[in-house]
Amino acid sequence: MEDGDLLLGDVIQSFGGRAVTSSSDLLTSLEERKAGETVSIRYLRDGRTGESQVTLLGNP
Repeated sequence: MEDGDLLLGDVIQSFGGRAVTSSSDLLTSLEERKAGETVSIRYLRDGRTGESQVTLLGNP
């Protein structure tokens, strides 16, 4: 996954339009996608919500 402006400590709240409330939610959403897809991520940073587009990369 390209960084899409995410920083260490950001809390991902949604991935591809699906709510993320746990690490397993995020992993499930990632498993449903393919490398090369671009998805929207909503995140919380320093008490503020942000949104970014990321392009998924394949497993190394």
